[in-house]
Amino acid sequence: MTIHEELGLITPLAAAEYLGLSVNTLKNWRLRRVGPDYVKLGSSVFYRKNILADHVLTEVSHEERNKD
Repeated sequence: MTIHEELGLITPLAAAEYLGLSVNTLKNWRLRRVGPDYVKLGSSVFYRKNILADHVLTEVSHEERNKD
Protein backbone atom coordinates (compact mmCIF):
# COMPACT_ATOMS: atom_id res chain seq x y z
CA MET A 1 0.00 0.00 0.00
CA THR A 2 1.37 3.42 -0.95
CA ILE A 3 1.43 6.42 1.37
CA HIS A 4 -1.27 8.00 -0.78
CA GLU A 5 -3.55 5.02 -0.24
CA GLU A 6 -2.82 5.05 3.49
CA LEU A 7 -3.87 8.70 3.61
CA GLY A 8 -7.04 8.02 1.62
CA LEU A 9 -5.84 10.00 -1.40
CA ILE A 10 -6.95 9.12 -4.91
CA THR A 11 -5.87 10.40 -8.31
CA PRO A 12 -7.93 12.80 -10.42
CA LEU A 13 -8.75 9.89 -12.75
CA ALA A 14 -10.13 7.81 -9.87
CA ALA A 15 -11.96 10.89 -8.50
CA ALA A 16 -13.53 11.59 -11.89
CA GLU A 17 -14.69 7.97 -12.18
CA TYR A 18 -16.09 8.08 -8.64
CA LEU A 19 -18.03 11.29 -9.38
CA GLY A 20 -19.06 10.32 -12.91
CA LEU A 21 -17.24 13.33 -14.37
CA SER A 22 -14.34 13.85 -16.71
CA VAL A 23 -10.80 14.57 -15.55
CA ASN A 24 -11.04 17.83 -17.50
CA THR A 25 -14.07 18.91 -15.48
CA LEU A 26 -12.12 18.41 -12.26
CA LYS A 27 -9.18 20.32 -13.74
CA ASN A 28 -11.44 23.20 -14.76
CA TRP A 29 -12.99 23.28 -11.29
CA ARG A 30 -9.52 23.47 -9.73
CA LEU A 31 -8.60 26.37 -12.02
CA ARG A 32 -11.87 28.17 -11.15
CA ARG A 33 -11.52 27.25 -7.45
CA VAL A 34 -14.87 25.46 -7.31
CA GLY A 35 -15.74 21.84 -6.66
CA PRO A 36 -14.31 19.52 -4.02
CA ASP A 37 -11.13 20.33 -2.11
CA TYR A 38 -7.95 18.66 -3.32
CA VAL A 39 -4.39 18.13 -2.14
CA LYS A 40 -1.21 18.96 -4.06
CA LEU A 41 1.92 17.01 -3.30
CA GLY A 42 4.64 18.53 -5.43
CA SER A 43 3.09 18.79 -8.87
CA SER A 44 0.69 15.88 -8.27
CA VAL A 45 -2.98 16.42 -7.47
CA PHE A 46 -4.99 14.10 -5.25
CA TYR A 47 -8.48 14.01 -3.79
CA ARG A 48 -9.65 12.57 -0.49
CA LYS A 49 -12.44 10.09 -1.14
CA ASN A 50 -14.34 11.15 2.00
CA ILE A 51 -14.30 14.78 0.80
CA LEU A 52 -15.68 13.67 -2.57
CA ALA A 53 -18.50 11.82 -0.84
CA ASP A 54 -19.29 14.92 1.24
CA HIS A 55 -19.26 17.04 -1.92
CA VAL A 56 -21.78 14.73 -3.60
CA LEU A 57 -24.07 14.79 -0.56
CA THR A 58 -23.85 18.58 -0.36
CA GLU A 59 -24.70 18.97 -4.05
CA VAL A 60 -27.66 16.58 -3.78
CA SER A 61 -28.92 18.41 -0.69
CA HIS A 62 -28.55 21.77 -2.45
CA GLU A 63 -30.46 20.53 -5.50
CA GLU A 64 -33.28 19.16 -3.34
CA ARG A 65 -33.67 22.51 -1.54
CA ASN A 66 -33.85 24.34 -4.87
CA LYS A 67 -36.67 22.10 -6.14
CA ASP A 68 -39.16 23.75 -3.76
